[in-house]
Amino acid sequence: MNRVRVDDYKEEDMDDACSSVEYYSPRNEVEALNSILLLLDISVSSGMRMQMNVLQELREAIVGMIHDFGDKNSVKTTILENHSCGKEECLLQWGKNNGIRTRLQIAYVEGADRGAIARENLNVGDIAVEIPVSTVISEELIRESNM
Repeated sequence: MNRVRVDDYKEEDMDDACSSVEYYSPRNEVEALNSILLLLDISVSSGMRMQMNVLQELREAIVGMIHDFGDKNSVKTTILENHSCGKEECLLQWGKNNGIRTRLQIAYVEGADRGAIARENLNVGDIAVEIPVSTVISEELIRESNM
């Protein structure tokens, strides 16, 4: 776990004066657990039958750790209703009209500026946004279209 914490450590986390534990910040902790979870998912999908039971139990333990961490470190989120997200909402609507499925909405969050928040409870591993390849705009496609 400590190795993953170091791998996921961001430079801005180094300035966290509130941290009393080496390599610790809430974001880094969740990213470290998520990194382990992703590696486990890869191992489970390519693992042998005997290993799969052990890996599945380990995965469930890590998901439990993520839930416990979230419960202990939850922050009350205040959505600022008086801010307009008009342009972002138009982009989101365009995406929906073109096949993008999302379980998120755009909002202004006090202390964090604009961002995406879940419209419903999401579990670890749930898909928050599905983007069809046909809606992806890349530099290569722009060059091909002579835009």
